[in-house]
Amino acid sequence: MRCSKRWFGAAVGVGLALALAGPGASALSLQDLADGGSITTGSGIVLGDFAIKIRGGKKANKDLSSYLVTGTRTGFDVDVSGAGLAKLKLSYTASVAGPVQGGAVSSLGGASVIGGLTGASVALRAQDPFLGAGKLKQKLKAGRRKLGILKAGLGESDGSTFDEQTVLTIVEQIKLGQKRGAMHTAGLVQHAFGSTRGVVPEPAAAWLVCAALVGLARRARRV
Repeated sequence: MRCSKRWFGAAVGVGLALALAGPGASALSLQDLADGGSITTGSGIVLGDFAIKIRGGKKANKDLSSYLVTGTRTGFDVDVSGAGLAKLKLSYTASVAGPVQGGAVSSLGGASVIGGLTGASVALRAQDPFLGAGKLKQKLKAGRRKLGILKAGLGESDGSTFDEQTVLTIVEQIKLGQKRGAMHTAGLVQHAFGSTRGVVPEPAAAWLVCAALVGLARRARRV
């Protein structure tokens, strides 16, 4: 009986976790994004239309598949710890689905969405800022309108806020170097986006999984 009760509790717990979880973190590479991949943040912002270039000499890592990307609640991180003396150029869009100005409601991935994009920030994190070197410059646009320019050195961050937008175009350049004769030790390029969005999930599929697990647990109790 104790075993079946534990199984029943575990089934319910797993089902609830699946039902309550929003879009979670996902790992991919810059190559995946360059090949047409996209990222949907935990808050429902879609990042896509990526164009990526890497330049540099023999000490630059130009293999896009070796740069790991992780989606976060508000944006994404790029692991540049193995970039070498590289210059990265990324352009992409950040968007929300449908007309959301003035608090209108649209649909995105089975969720009700209210609001729009209201800010952006970047950070260039280092494992050891005393040995590393690097700088980042990011341009933000809404259509032809320039919203701001963000700049950050190694171990620094920068951010900007603006009036509500449905689509942003982002172009950024990241230059990674060395200091005191050591290869740079930058760890992550972190991107985040602010919004007035309220995402109300409709995890019907997850609740079905929960119901199935509960059914299996009950069946196990009778056996």
